[in-house]
Parts: sequence; C-alpha cells; structure tokens
Amino acid sequence: MSNAIYQVVSGGKDVRIQQTDDVDCIGTTIWEASEALLAYFNTNIKAQRLIDGKRVLELGAGCGLLGIGLSLLGASVTLTDVDDSRILANLSRNVRMNQHDDVPTSQTTQVIPLTWACQTHIAVLPAPYDLVVASDVVYKESDVPPLVATLEALVPPNGLAMVTNEDRNHVATELFFSLLSNGFKVKKLALSKLPEQYRHDTVYTLHLRRKRS
Repeated sequence: MSNAIYQVVSGGKDVRIQQTDDVDCIGTTIWEASEALLAYFNTNIKAQRLIDGKRVLELGAGCGLLGIGLSLLGASVTLTDVDDSRILANLSRNVRMNQHDDVPTSQTTQVIPLTWACQTHIAVLPAPYDLVVASDVVYKESDVPPLVATLEALVPPNGLAMVTNEDRNHVATELFFSLLSNGFKVKKLALSKLPEQYRHDTVYTLHLRRKRS
C-alpha cells in the first residue's frame, strides 16, 4: 500500500502513522504486534502506571506506532531502530505528524539510531529507562542474540521490559526464550489480557524482569 496512513486512537488522541511501499525495508510497515501491545496499554490501567510520567525505550520502533502511542499516554519515549535513513526519516516524520497542543510529541519523543549490540550506539542512549518495549522483533534467528544482548545491556537489575511478538519463525522464537532465561525472569501474559481482536495463538506478550546480578 503506497504511502498508506494508518490511524488509531491512543490516550484519547488520534495517532496517524505513515507507511511506505519499500518492499526491501520492513521497518516502514506496521506489524500487528505493535497494535496489540499499544491496545494492551490503552485498556489496562495497571499497565498504564508503568508508563505514565516514565521514561520508555522502544527497540525496533519501525514506523513508531507503539512508541508514539505510549507518549500520548504520558510516557517520555526514546524511539530506536537500525541506522537506516529510510526507517529513521519515516520515524521522525511520524513523530512530527503527531503533534498535539497539549502533548507535543516533539518534546516527549526522540529518535535515535540503535543497531542491536552495537556498544557505540548503546553508549549514547540517555539510559536508564523505566521500561523497555519492543514488538515484532523476533523473526530471524541471526537477530536474536544481538537483541537479547541489547536487552541485557539496557534493562537494569530488577528492571522491566515488555515484548510482544508474532511467532513467525518458531526456531527463532525458541532461541529467544532460551537466551532470555539467562538474564531475565520470563512471564507470558495471558491472552485474555489483550483486546479480543489480538488474541491469536501465535501472538505472545512477555514481561521480562531483569535478574539481579
């Protein structure tokens, strides 16, 4: 769908997200897991306490739907993705497109390149964060070890991350769970906690509590 605009409501405000038709760049397309996790935060008061007035980091932000939506729920969000000009330009455009007079996303949201496990990129992030989030980030086996290494580097002891994925590659999913167990206490969210339209057997949401060293 060429330059499609996706629209959803978060925190009672419209979120408009630009997508592109670049078939070689999956980071400029919205994937359902980001919709599911954003819907969870919008419908769960307890979850909203994790982000309201808090500093949130999103890994693999893509078009920015999740992070921009969380900013409209009161979070100060750092959106990150691989250092690809197509992704970062579209991401920045979406931040600018979602200005609201009472919640200026340009003040509550920033875009920073982050290649997973790249120590140079990790070092410049304004950590620590109260919460790290990610969605639809597990689909290639080769990406799993650097993703987990990045989570380990950016989630402090006893800190929290939340990740929602669709199981597109079961081998990659199994590897993800295996590597996470070394540094995190992993809890899978019950599907009943998600809005009904996202309760698919292939979709899972994880609470990842960083183990104390």
